[in-house]
Amino acid sequence: MKIVKRVALAAVAVVIILLIVSVFLPSKWTVERTVHIAAPAAAVFPYINSLKQWPAWTVWYEREPDLRVSYDGPEAGVGAISRWAGKDGEGEMTVTASEQDKAVSYDLVFNNGEFRVRGVLRLAERDGGTAVTWTSDGDVGRNPVGRYFALFMDRWMGRDFEHSLATLKKTLEKPR
Repeated sequence: MKIVKRVALAAVAVVIILLIVSVFLPSKWTVERTVHIAAPAAAVFPYINSLKQWPAWTVWYEREPDLRVSYDGPEAGVGAISRWAGKDGEGEMTVTASEQDKAVSYDLVFNNGEFRVRGVLRLAERDGGTAVTWTSDGDVGRNPVGRYFALFMDRWMGRDFEHSLATLKKTLEKPR
């Protein structure tokens, strides 16, 4: 019985320590990746400005081919909305700003507002092509578990961004 009591006390102590440590962890996170594409910004822009084009280059649609997706609002640009539901949950993305051949900003909401992300894809013509920089950020607030997740967002989302940007690059650079 003493062993069970000690194990229980140790488990409670670990939980308390983890909660205390979480108070000192950052609540905000940012992920950013860049790729250079040998194509003008005018060729890249339609792929990021129309949410209906995102399945052609983002990893999430590749990873979950049975994802149920619907679209609302304009075909592209500010107010365009995509909604999806799949095995890992549901979400909604809304284009909040669009500057021709320069940038597209969006808000992303998962599982009815449980998780919110702001993002922007910026285009900068240089070296005979376009640098595409994808940045996302969020704030998990006071949620102690969320603060631990925030520590790993760059690693987790960064891989997805890298894969997606590589696919976009491959799509735009393939011979026509």
